[in-house]
Amino acid sequence: MSELVQLNVNKRSYEILDFTPLPEGTRFRLLLVYPNVQRVKTPQVGLTMLSACAKKIGADCELFDVTGMDPGTELQGFEAKIRDFKPDLIGLSVRSFEWNLGLDMLKVCEKHNIQVVVGGPHVTSAAEDVIEEADLLVIGEGEGALLDLIRALATGQPYTDVPNVWCRVDGRVFKNDKRNLIPDLDVLPFPDWRAFADFHFTESAIIPETISSRLKTQLVGAIEGSRGCPFQCTYCSNERVMRDYKGLGTWRREKSPQRMVDELAALREEYGALDFVYWIDEIWLTDKQRLSDFRDLYKEVIHAPFSIMERPECIVEDKIEIMADAGLHLICIGLESGDHELRQKILKRKMTRETMVRAFTLPKKHGINVHAFTMVGLPDQDVKSMMHTWDFIREVMPHSAQFTIFQPLKGTILYDQAVETGMYNPSVGAGDYYRSSLLDQDCIDHETVKRYQRMFQRLAIKPGIWPVIKFRLARRYDWAYRLFVGDSGWYASEWRRFRSSSIKDKCGILFKKMRSRLCSADISHLSTSRPSLHRNRGPIPRPSAHSDQKACV
Repeated sequence: MSELVQLNVNKRSYEILDFTPLPEGTRFRLLLVYPNVQRVKTPQVGLTMLSACAKKIGADCELFDVTGMDPGTELQGFEAKIRDFKPDLIGLSVRSFEWNLGLDMLKVCEKHNIQVVVGGPHVTSAAEDVIEEADLLVIGEGEGALLDLIRALATGQPYTDVPNVWCRVDGRVFKNDKRNLIPDLDVLPFPDWRAFADFHFTESAIIPETISSRLKTQLVGAIEGSRGCPFQCTYCSNERVMRDYKGLGTWRREKSPQRMVDELAALREEYGALDFVYWIDEIWLTDKQRLSDFRDLYKEVIHAPFSIMERPECIVEDKIEIMADAGLHLICIGLESGDHELRQKILKRKMTRETMVRAFTLPKKHGINVHAFTMVGLPDQDVKSMMHTWDFIREVMPHSAQFTIFQPLKGTILYDQAVETGMYNPSVGAGDYYRSSLLDQDCIDHETVKRYQRMFQRLAIKPGIWPVIKFRLARRYDWAYRLFVGDSGWYASEWRRFRSSSIKDKCGILFKKMRSRLCSADISHLSTSRPSLHRNRGPIPRPSAHSDQKACV
């Protein structure tokens, strides 16, 4: 059994990043790992920063990225990379829905007797759980801790007192204090974009369809302009992390406009193009003077369309005017739920309904596209509550939207409440927030949550009366749900497949397909079929640790 040693480290000597090069002649290989189980093509900005910091002090650094791999081949590829690169240290960065794959990768590292450090959002929120599986963790901001770890390992020095590091050495567990937050983000090196394969930039999942058709190279850059969301939504771990870092420096930090533009100019020079910029910041519209300075520099040097995420109450006329002039093409807004009472009481998002409507309509006035973040399957959310979301989306009609299924995030208020009330058991791994409903509630069952998520995603933002008719039919009748919405997306896929055919041929094919499907379906219950609202009475599933769903926006 491990002996716990809780250290209180003097953090004053760790307030700055130590970029002193490794001793001459020292060779140190770092392998960073991106277990991207969702296969979303966009660079993970945190890993580009860690790679840049490691290279700045002289370490050899490469990235093992599973994004382009077939599911099931990740561990085989990981072992091959280890044999080829022969790393001295492996840095595994995980979000909660990646933790199961991360555990398998830890076993591979143990098999090859290689030191591995685990970090990322899951570790910061679930360090007590992770230390049971791994011998070396980094919590919170990773740049300073990684630099200190590399230097200690490369020179044979102890690392048991490094701030932000938890470790197990000779059976003793050391839990060090957090280091101070990096006060000035401008001192960080430019990200190491080349750590990621080119397809993360040329085939980015972030680029909006509204402009992808007119771009030539479609090169998309992802960039961080700030750290520290000041809001405290109950489904986001930000509230706890902000509380844990109280007294350790300024929470909200922003890069200067000059630094952001210089960074983008360097990215464009590296790749020879920059067609679209995706800002990963949780909020953007803060200081008006900073926005004006950014606009002037950005228009002069970069002049490419870009997207931001933003809180509804931050979207006001004068700031939107500045950003529209700068080239803002898309603004992503967190609606989360159209149920005003649930949004205020359960999610602690206190903005008024009028503020929400303004947030979705004001950008359109300035020619800016609007994207909505929403969730279904929230605590105490029944079908009637979810219908408020449908009604609100149909009222404001954003240009695009994503409807995810709520996942309890460890380290959040809603996670604690869900566990305490028995609607969530944390022993099952985190789910896919497009497919997994994990809360066990009396007011709604899992299949109904998933059914409404699919209906919303397929039909909510399509204009006209026909999507509304489809939705009403799909809510009531199983045959209509299968026809217009179901997992196979039969109607939509068939239409796309044959839309190049003549009208006569298309109608004939669709008629035959519909007649075949309806004749083979069980239609004995069509007149009364509705999604069930009762709770599943089988064994309660043992849901997950936490799913880092998205930033608090």
